[in-house]
Amino acid sequence: MNQRGMIAVYMEEADVATVKLVVDGARMAELLRSPTGPVGRHLIGRAEIVKQAARAKAPKKTGCLASSIVKRVEENPATGFRIRIVADTTPCSPERKSYSLYVHEGTRPHTIMAKGKTLAFYWAHGPTGPGMYYFQSVNHPGTKPVPFLRDALPLAAA
Repeated sequence: MNQRGMIAVYMEEADVATVKLVVDGARMAELLRSPTGPVGRHLIGRAEIVKQAARAKAPKKTGCLASSIVKRVEENPATGFRIRIVADTTPCSPERKSYSLYVHEGTRPHTIMAKGKTLAFYWAHGPTGPGMYYFQSVNHPGTKPVPFLRDALPLAAA
C-alpha cells in the first residue's frame, strides 16, 4: 500500500498487475472531515480571508466591532468540524449586550426609554448648542444595515 494506506498494487496472476483500491473509512474521514486534513486546511484558509474582509468592511467608530470578528473552528467527533466567523462586541462593554447584529442588520425607528436614570447624550447640534442633554426617552430614527459579514462571504468562493 502507498503512504496514505489507500491503494495496493500487487500481482494477482503471473503477467497481470492488479490495482486494488481499499477505502479506509477512518482515513477518508480524516482527509475530508478533519480540520487538519487537506479539505479542512483549505476551508480554514478561506474562512480566514472572509474574517479579514469582514474586519475591513466593519464600521470603525471605536474599533470594537472590527476587532471582535473572529474565526472559530469547532470540532465534533460525530459530524466533523465547522467554521464560524463571529462578531461579538460583549467583551468591549460587558454591561451591554452585543450590538454587532444591530449594525449588520440595521434597526427600525424605535423609542429608547430610560431605566431608572435619565438618558444622557452629547448632542453636537442640540437646540441650545453643543453639550450634554438629558431625556426620559428619545425617538431613535433607526440605522441602515452594514452587512459586513454577508458582503465578505463571496470571497470564500473566489
